[in-house]
Amino acid sequence: AFTELQAKVIDTQQKVKLADVQIEQLNRTKKHAHLTDTEIMTLVDETNMYEGVGRMTICFMIDLKEAWHEENSNLRVC
Repeated sequence: AFTELQAKVIDTQQKVKLADVQIEQLNRTKKHAHLTDTEIMTLVDETNMYEGVGRMTICFMIDLKEAWHEENSNLRVC
């Protein structure tokens, strides 16, 4: 009975460590997205914006600032 309990404790500790690593990774992703969003929003509207498509980059005529902002706005909710 004690060895089963000890095995459960070790399993639970491993799951907690994995969850902590995932939380840290998501926090880094959230911070990176926020910093990128802040920098993009400071650009003037006439600034050419490019998006990677496969191995190339394409200049889009649509407003990528707003598209980026809307795409990453859900990261702020977390």
